[in-house]
Amino acid sequence: MPSRRELTDRRGFGVLGMGHYLPAQVIDNAHIAQRANVTEEWILAKTGVQQRHRAAEGESTADLGAEAARHALKDAARRAMTPIATAPPEMVVFATSTPDRQLPAPVFDLHQRLGLPHIPALSIDGACAGFAQGMLTSYGYFHAGMAETALVVGAHRSGILLDESNPKVAPLIGDGGGAFLMGEVPAGYGIIGYEMLTDSSYSEVVCTPARGSVPVDREFMEMDGARLMEIFAREMPRMIDSALAQCDLTVADIDHLVLHQANVRMVEVFSAAMELPPERVGTSGRSVGNTSAASLPIGLVMTDTERPIERDSIVVFATAGSGVCGAVVVMRWF
Repeated sequence: MPSRRELTDRRGFGVLGMGHYLPAQVIDNAHIAQRANVTEEWILAKTGVQQRHRAAEGESTADLGAEAARHALKDAARRAMTPIATAPPEMVVFATSTPDRQLPAPVFDLHQRLGLPHIPALSIDGACAGFAQGMLTSYGYFHAGMAETALVVGAHRSGILLDESNPKVAPLIGDGGGAFLMGEVPAGYGIIGYEMLTDSSYSEVVCTPARGSVPVDREFMEMDGARLMEIFAREMPRMIDSALAQCDLTVADIDHLVLHQANVRMVEVFSAAMELPPERVGTSGRSVGNTSAASLPIGLVMTDTERPIERDSIVVFATAGSGVCGAVVVMRWF
């Protein structure tokens, strides 16, 4: 991991603009309860989710991502932090585990919808951790001198992969898109610490058996929530502490903790264990559910709407996804 000196002496790389998009169709708990043979009260008690959004027929994953990206680009132009914030992005990263098709990679459908120039275009499938992985990939390209700005997009469309009769999964999952335009900010701002995790011994904890080259007799997404909670509770505090230590910070210094909204109840337990007051921890999952790779940017946009993020605030993004993989990103907000 990089030292504090190495990170703070570098050119800053942070968020220049952000945006999100939620499909118009809202699915309430009554809809899920009827199909999953549970009660609305059970769903709320177990998940904390009150509603979620579903993409309309004909509304693709790339469509969700493109709408969020347009909002992020408009936001960057409005904020106009630097002259380059209003120029076309120099690379695009699309994080999703629900591609519209296998080939070409999903980023090309996004690239086409946005009418982007001939720039580096990468797809990342880190599931719920994909967006944070995309942020750090862009950070690496920036410091390698390969791109001054990056449009990082995450989107999730449950579609045919969601079994609405499965009470372990159906109440949690929502559709949506989120995006950041990232680029240079003053030294000492932007990304100042990070940590990543891969532990493939848990590869079956969250999986979608279908759509691979190996024939299977299962079609829908499956999740072992108890084991996922075990990993989350064990690894996430360690990763957050490690990332904060790189910049001589502790949990007490966090102004905004943007956690992946895997399960709102899990987020509440986790933040309480870290002794963070509720107002510092977003719970966007109450109204949007678990939007996988779109969870972090949607969460930040909703946090900024409710309690605007001020300059010099310490913002921590923390997420874990199928694989399992995880990522923590610490930012000093500019």
